[in-house]
Amino acid sequence: MRAPRLPSILCNVTLRLLAPAGPVDSGRLATVHARYRASPSSLSTRWEWDDGAVEHAELKIGDARTRRSHRYAGPGVYRVTVQIGPRDNEPGQVRYVTVRSDLQAAASGWIRDASSTTPVPFGFLITPAAEDRDGTILLRCALGGEEMRSTELIWLFVTDPGSLHFGGIASIGSSGARHPFRVDARSTANGARRPIQRLTMSIYAAGAVPGHHSPLHRLSGPVRPGRIELGPLGAAQPK
Repeated sequence: MRAPRLPSILCNVTLRLLAPAGPVDSGRLATVHARYRASPSSLSTRWEWDDGAVEHAELKIGDARTRRSHRYAGPGVYRVTVQIGPRDNEPGQVRYVTVRSDLQAAASGWIRDASSTTPVPFGFLITPAAEDRDGTILLRCALGGEEMRSTELIWLFVTDPGSLHFGGIASIGSSGARHPFRVDARSTANGARRPIQRLTMSIYAAGAVPGHHSPLHRLSGPVRPGRIELGPLGAAQPK
């Protein structure tokens, strides 16, 4: 006799991941918050901190939140991935933690893709040029299921207090193609409250010329819930 078929138990999960509201000073703990709803059974979470560290934690049934803290060894832009339930379930959510020193400009948070309502997490870290070296950048951005990453800074300037503009070359996923990009970060007055920081990121096809060709991707909007720290560039003379 064939054994009766047991009904499968579906587990409905929603997850909202919040990275720190802006860059973290080097040496301090980075705390990532996760808001979740899971039913009908308890679940485990997997936290990947991008420096080789992995943590597991159990979640309780119902609406709740959890958080984990991690200390990175030094400045950088780190990809944090949080997975609820089995790894072959829904893909994990991604945010970026930017760790900086006092001599670096940095940002982390998310903005909206102009072509969708999906939050696009990003982070960048700029080390300004000095007499004995060129300026450097580490930029990372999650474009759907792929990551845009750049370590090549070509130009950078400040136009007015609180505004930063820079560009370079980035790769998307594993294609190896070299995509020009530009980033414009601006602060706008908001009455007595904290100024609103807006960011526009334009990513072009390989070989395209910014300003002469339309971007493949254009991400634009207020930085949420993050923050842009200009560091020493905040004192730079506008150009």
